[in-house]
Amino acid sequence: MSKIESYTTHNFDAVNDHIKQISKRESARTFAYRLKSFSRIFIYIAAAALIFAFVLLVIGWFYRILYAPFKEKEIEIVRPEVVEKQVVQVVEVPVLTQTSEITDSSMSYRGPKFNDDSSDPFSSIENNNQIPQKPVKVVKTYTQFQTVTRDDMIATNIDSQIITGYEYSSSETDFPEIQFCYTYVRETGDRYGKRVDLMRKKGNSAVDNLVTTEMAQELNVSRAALRRAATSCQIK
Repeated sequence: MSKIESYTTHNFDAVNDHIKQISKRESARTFAYRLKSFSRIFIYIAAAALIFAFVLLVIGWFYRILYAPFKEKEIEIVRPEVVEKQVVQVVEVPVLTQTSEITDSSMSYRGPKFNDDSSDPFSSIENNNQIPQKPVKVVKTYTQFQTVTRDDMIATNIDSQIITGYEYSSSETDFPEIQFCYTYVRETGDRYGKRVDLMRKKGNSAVDNLVTTEMAQELNVSRAALRRAATSCQIK
């Protein structure tokens, strides 16, 4: 068998390096392509989200047009209020008869009415200088009062008692001939105060409201307080 004296070798390093470079470039292109694909996918997702939000906005707008206005939640504000306490007092003056004894009369007694001089016992005293023997005629005219007490008048100069008077022409009548309502306005240091007429009514006529702006200015009180006091008048 013959013996090989020589052989030939080839260096492929340059080819291998070139192939590696081509592989790296292809890898870079593939990665760039993937990034580009991801960016497009992100854009698509963002566009879809915007479209969905716009659709929700349009639906909400149509819902508001169809069902508006909406009922708002009511908030109840509780304010402190002054509770009016009304105390009604009825004062009746009895009718004097021939058999009744004369006692101390109240302020509601108006006194007897005489039609002529012969029925006046005091005129007979002056003329005859003696006590009349015949009894005094029965007194029929009398006045009845109702008093309403208001606690909310304490802050003003107006008295807390609102008084309503009823004048009857006879004890046999049920409806008063004259009705009037008044109270008192007190200033600092004034013990008794000044009487203020609030309302008046005669017979079946309309009620006369006597509270005016001039009255309030003269008394140095508010007109609203006077009108509030007049609401407690017991005019029939």
